[in-house]
Amino acid sequence: MKMRITAFVLLGAITVGQALGQTELRFEVTRAASRTEGGKSGRILVALGKKESTAPVFGTGQTGMNAAPVMGKDALDFGPGKSVVLDGKAAIFPIESLAKLPAGDYSVQALFATNRDLRALDAPGNLFSDAMPVHLDPAKGGTIRLTLTRVAPPEKMPPDTDAVKYIRLKSNLLTAFHGRSVFLRAGLILPRDFGTEPDRRYPLRVHIGGFGTRYTAAGRMMRD
Repeated sequence: MKMRITAFVLLGAITVGQALGQTELRFEVTRAASRTEGGKSGRILVALGKKESTAPVFGTGQTGMNAAPVMGKDALDFGPGKSVVLDGKAAIFPIESLAKLPAGDYSVQALFATNRDLRALDAPGNLFSDAMPVHLDPAKGGTIRLTLTRVAPPEKMPPDTDAVKYIRLKSNLLTAFHGRSVFLRAGLILPRDFGTEPDRRYPLRVHIGGFGTRYTAAGRMMRD
């Protein structure tokens, strides 16, 4: 009888899942040994998209409680071959915690955002895993392993047209402040007769977009 009571007390100190040899739901993100591009410090995101999504990480940034869940965790000295675990302690949006994730079929993808100058998901040097279909159930736990095998290509400026030119300028002030080369980008919309009147002088209007706006929006700002 004494042994039974002792066994009961020991089981009461752990979860039922642990007693059955299960672990909490977690995501292990590994940087492929061959992926030496980009930095070693940045932000790891794990996107939990709809099961039919082929690139759920590009759905991040949506707002509202209906947005697909995305987890985040800072990573330091995350070099090739190393791994980082995101579990119930990691930040997650829009749900309260990973334990609140509804059980179901998802498409899961990881991103390591390492570019410090371009806050875009596909910024050069950022690393991605392939999207993986998986059934997730926090009550059952388990480890989902994602490997960062893909890298965003180097930056390529949009092609110029007669009406819109794209420029990339090194900022001496920001370069001196940060101690590394920092570039500014802009889309330049030319006046209608600019090409036929090269000696004419024009006023300049500077438009700075809001959050999420990029210089490439200049191509969509043309007016008759």
